[in-house]
Amino acid sequence: MIAPEPSFAHYTTVLKLAACGTVSVTPAEVSLVGLPSRPDPEPFPEHVVIDFTEPMTSAKLKAKAQVLAEKARLRGWTYFPS
Repeated sequence: MIAPEPSFAHYTTVLKLAACGTVSVTPAEVSLVGLPSRPDPEPFPEHVVIDFTEPMTSAKLKAKAQVLAEKARLRGWTYFPS
């Protein structure tokens, strides 16, 4: 629910955390691995969480996380400051 550049700015400026850039997964990709996601506007209005608390084995959970990580890696940086 937030574009890559504003996400990077929020993370590095507002939260004052270090980052090299932004990588992304889409709602469709999250849905494809069978994980729910939902808005979580408490930290900030555009915040979304991927719910990894579904009952499943740790191996299955790790596999789903790896699929999402690979999708983000294949996509490459969606924002990288110059």
